[in-house]
Amino acid sequence: MKTLDLDSEWKLGTVVPFLGKCRPFVGYCCQRCTPKSWEFFFHKNMISLGFCNVIKISEGNTRFRGWLVRRLCCFFTVCDWKICADTPSDLQKRIFHSKRVQDIVCQKVPQSKGDAPETSMPVPQWMQRIHSILCQIQSSVSPLLLRLSHWVLLKLLNQMFLGVIIHNGQLEMVRRAAEVPDVPVVFLSTHKSQLDRLLLQLLLISQGLGTPRVTCEYKTYPSKCRTLLALLGGVFLPQGVEQARDSEQGVLSRAVLASSSTQTLSLWTSLWTICRAACRGLGCVRVDFAQPFSLQEYVANSLFRQSSSGKCLEELLLPEILGKRCSILDCEKLEQWSPGSKGIIALNTEQEILVYNLGLHTLSAGVSCSAIMAVQIMSALFLHKHKEGVFLSQLMQDFVWLTEEILLRSYDVGFSGQVRDVVLHALFLLRHCISLYHLSLGDVLVVPKKTDEAMTELSQHSTALLPVFIQEAVGVCAASALLVELLPYLGSPEQLRDVVLVQEELHNKTVLLVQLLPRDFLLCQPCQSLYNYCQVAVDKLIQCGLLVAEEMPSDVLVCDTAQKRFTKRLLWKATDDFADSDSDYSDETGNCCFKISQVENCSNFFVFLCCLLSPLLKTLERATVFLWEMESPQSESQYVEKLHCFLARKAKEDSSFECVCRTLTTISVRIYKELGVLREAVGQGEPILHLSETFRAKENQEKLEKFIQQFIYS
Repeated sequence: MKTLDLDSEWKLGTVVPFLGKCRPFVGYCCQRCTPKSWEFFFHKNMISLGFCNVIKISEGNTRFRGWLVRRLCCFFTVCDWKICADTPSDLQKRIFHSKRVQDIVCQKVPQSKGDAPETSMPVPQWMQRIHSILCQIQSSVSPLLLRLSHWVLLKLLNQMFLGVIIHNGQLEMVRRAAEVPDVPVVFLSTHKSQLDRLLLQLLLISQGLGTPRVTCEYKTYPSKCRTLLALLGGVFLPQGVEQARDSEQGVLSRAVLASSSTQTLSLWTSLWTICRAACRGLGCVRVDFAQPFSLQEYVANSLFRQSSSGKCLEELLLPEILGKRCSILDCEKLEQWSPGSKGIIALNTEQEILVYNLGLHTLSAGVSCSAIMAVQIMSALFLHKHKEGVFLSQLMQDFVWLTEEILLRSYDVGFSGQVRDVVLHALFLLRHCISLYHLSLGDVLVVPKKTDEAMTELSQHSTALLPVFIQEAVGVCAASALLVELLPYLGSPEQLRDVVLVQEELHNKTVLLVQLLPRDFLLCQPCQSLYNYCQVAVDKLIQCGLLVAEEMPSDVLVCDTAQKRFTKRLLWKATDDFADSDSDYSDETGNCCFKISQVENCSNFFVFLCCLLSPLLKTLERATVFLWEMESPQSESQYVEKLHCFLARKAKEDSSFECVCRTLTTISVRIYKELGVLREAVGQGEPILHLSETFRAKENQEKLEKFIQQFIYS
């Protein structure tokens, strides 16, 4: 057996991103909440427009031809870009007449106790103060500096990546939105990397879609750097934004900012990411845009159906966990917001609900339009299916299988070419995480490394697949929990294959898990009930063949252990906002019986789906163990940091580095606050966390740990 070095002994070819036609068009906006936008910003012809490589500049991109143009085509192309650098001449007047600023002028917002009323201040003085704040926020963009910086950026990107690919149909949708008169376009990023905003600015300018403004922290940069960034389109948070909410300067600065700008950028982090990418070579980049939608249309429809009814997670699930009574399965979970959370603009409860729901919609659309890359598929296979190693021939078969499963769920992939070429290129990009051994049989053994760095990198890549299979993963974890309940009553684990699952009980168990997890993690849109979400999850297990319909003879074990306590009038039936299929659920359907498929491919897929959700569930389980070590009350950031260090120590014991993720740590703390495990108290600058009275008892901590453990496949 010979060890292979990917950097020297294998000359791996690269793969040109997919430029074919048979691909799902992804990222549609919600047809229920924004039906007019869904129809206006899309046309079926957009699907066949194909892809383009934004950083591939040739003579054809310029107005000129010839030998010199072919060598300076990048320079000529950048010079031809249309850059809108003019600030509207009536900007100050428009800001002055905006509602927020007028509220300040008319003293409609509360002032601090020491502030004297200034209702008598004349308009010119107000305009002067607005002008001084605007000077801190932004200045006129320099077209020369913008062209120069983007020329340098193009050169860097060509060194870093094989291509930056975008779908022409998605660009056309954005172009339609940008052409709507007197309506600004706001871009929200899912933050795949620190290069997101640089790539977005380059894309929009190169495609003639405008010059975006990017917000920067005022205190982060010295004055000379602020001046340079302002000329490149930087928008700085004025100093007054960081003052107390009730101070006059803070209120006015936030009002002016709210009337004129967008979101934050860390310059040095972006530059570091560029240098790191240039050294490593990161293959291809795929940039995707979800379908634009009208905010005005969304707000109008949301306010019409917006409801604050429901129960908090503590009321819904805590009695079930403690064994006091069954969970309330026929009630929606009421999402919670931290009171007094800091932001640029203060919002009331109704506005917070609206913004949260808007975030769920945009997150769902943004994630669904993101193409899955070959490295992400390969990382998921190594982490959740082949931790001990796999032959290259088998790895290629699994790669094809998982790619087909992704495409079947209307998600796109960002690659094409011969399977062997794609797989080898992905292995080359993951060369720091794997070892290759050439066997005498002619095959190659691929083994993922067990180091902290390798497992962490594989985990970061593999998380991209969870949104694709999230509903199936929730369903199989619920099915696994039902089977675990029966284990004590069976002679051997082999008898589990004969167990019949009742659909209603599987649905109930799925509801428990879905209630526990946040909506934004589940990608459950606010216009969809959790009950319906669970029903779809079970249906998907049936559709993909993991559950097989089974008639129920008398001698077969039936997993039907929960009490029948559904109310006849379910919440999801009582509203008219959901699809007609929601009302098709009947007692006859609920009593259908299923077995877990014993086909080898289905069994492997079942385990794979369980493993996709296990990082968060294991993090929650270990966060429960950490409760035993919790000391006196401490700030939330301090608690999160200590929990993260605890998870890192645990990961070194069993190599479960997929749990060492700050995002998962934050989600687990959020869940435990909503569940009533942790209580919040007002502190200086940030909330103080302490253990609730209920969970100071070790017995209740063990009950919580047991509740979470049932969903973890082992």
